[in-house]
Amino acid sequence: MGYCIAPLELTREFRKIHQYNVFSVNGAVQMAIAKYLEDSQSYLGLGDFFEQKRNFLIAGISSSKFTVLPSNGTYFLNVDYSSISEEQDLLFAERMIVENKIGLIPISAFYTADPNQYILRICFAKRSETLIQAIDLLNNIR
Repeated sequence: MGYCIAPLELTREFRKIHQYNVFSVNGAVQMAIAKYLEDSQSYLGLGDFFEQKRNFLIAGISSSKFTVLPSNGTYFLNVDYSSISEEQDLLFAERMIVENKIGLIPISAFYTADPNQYILRICFAKRSETLIQAIDLLNNIR
């Protein structure tokens, strides 16, 4: 489900795509979602589940050189790395992969211009073991 606000020439093309997509729904996925929705505890507890993961990550990296920015309603935690490096976020994120084996998402990927805000995103929708490894890696970045 979604919406699109665009100039007429674009919405005309979007409507063409929509016409075919709504009749090409993946039946297996619909059945899986219906099954998932049968147990309300599986989805009603998601907010608390992700809040615990977020708080675990925040507590875990509180002694790191990253500055945690407020994060609500998402499973990404934004962190400021300006006390570690003045590199552009994409270069810093690439270096983190090569040198530290950890994937962080540069915020500039969401902009058409390339502002360097020294902010990266960390996904905390991970297994606890993965978060523990990430916390260890992030605390050792200098």
